[in-house]
Amino acid sequence: MVPRIPRTKIERLFAAVAITVAFPVLLGQAGGRVAVRITENGHRATGTFTLFEGGRPAATGTADAPAGVAPGHYTVVVRLDGALDRPEIASEVDVVVGAVAVVPAAFSTGTIEIAVQLAGRRVAASVAISRAGGASGVAVLSSGVRGVLSAGEYDLQVRYRDAV
Repeated sequence: MVPRIPRTKIERLFAAVAITVAFPVLLGQAGGRVAVRITENGHRATGTFTLFEGGRPAATGTADAPAGVAPGHYTVVVRLDGALDRPEIASEVDVVVGAVAVVPAAFSTGTIEIAVQLAGRRVAASVAISRAGGASGVAVLSSGVRGVLSAGEYDLQVRYRDAV
């Protein structure tokens, strides 16, 4: 004996099939993909990216995990993981049906270590880091702490006890 399927389940099944046919790009069945290859000082690195179409976010992803999107022209903003200044690189990419557009993003970074001395002895202090000539701060680190920053020039403001 063949089991009887209630009419409402059949209607839902047809509705699901209609949605799949009507919106194949949303389900990743048509369109293209964008893959981001991030390097830090020439070595593979991790990070995230956002695709913008007409100023609006269209997709997000992580390095080496392609995002499926409709064909078109996009702005890609790639962010490097782990750097104090949260560096990002923006570029343009064209996506075509059935292809993977690869977007390279190369970041240059360095390590900063805070070591404050007074009269030849190391002391506990904090250091505010900002871009050279910039008004906005990047980070505050304490003595003995290391951090990664994008290559560039920075202003440092040392605070020892209550003195700057």
